[in-house]
Amino acid sequence: MPDAHAVGGRGAGAELLRFRAGVEGPREQCALGGHFRRALLSGAAAARDRDGAAGFSRRLISGHAIRTPARNNAMIYGMHHVAICTKDIDRLMAFYRDQFGMKVVFQRETFGEPNPDSDAIFGLKGASYRMAMLKSTNMHIEMFQFATPPGKEGDPNRPVADAGITHTCFTVTDIESEYRRLAAAGMRFHCEPRVRPGFGKATYGRDPDGNVIELIELEPGCPFAV
Repeated sequence: MPDAHAVGGRGAGAELLRFRAGVEGPREQCALGGHFRRALLSGAAAARDRDGAAGFSRRLISGHAIRTPARNNAMIYGMHHVAICTKDIDRLMAFYRDQFGMKVVFQRETFGEPNPDSDAIFGLKGASYRMAMLKSTNMHIEMFQFATPPGKEGDPNRPVADAGITHTCFTVTDIESEYRRLAAAGMRFHCEPRVRPGFGKATYGRDPDGNVIELIELEPGCPFAV
């Protein structure tokens, strides 16, 4: 039986053929022809068999067999939201709704209700709160205002060099116009928009709680455009 590494080394180029260890189902494969495809399938299947029990699969990239953690059918398929905890959810909802065009799509409150499931998920005891989910074009922001436990005040000037999630980014088509509009509405910015070589223009500002928001205008061909 041909070895996966040896077979992939002839003419595979940057083509990719992926197998999931221990999972039967569709294989993602490049457009390979006839005998070469069959040989490559056989070799990669052998590599999968050798590593499957250990929870690894093999990728053949440019003729090299790469061991990667195996995945099952419950694939992670995208990001959904970021969450912000606030002391004034009405003020924060109004800011993101009115200044960033986000739509409030869901709200709930749990004051005075036992919430064992919420306590378990949050890792808290006696959690009671208001929450809201706001939707943008391709993302959501979830907001919480806790009554109990009270929680600590956030630092409105928290440096972005501190460990943890540092900012939320919004893409814009005219960053100078958006900067002027938001600054006129009272949003505090670190600086005017600056050119960022290789991807466009950007600036950081703060919401009413001091959470950092990035505005970014991506240039054509940006490698991480969405």
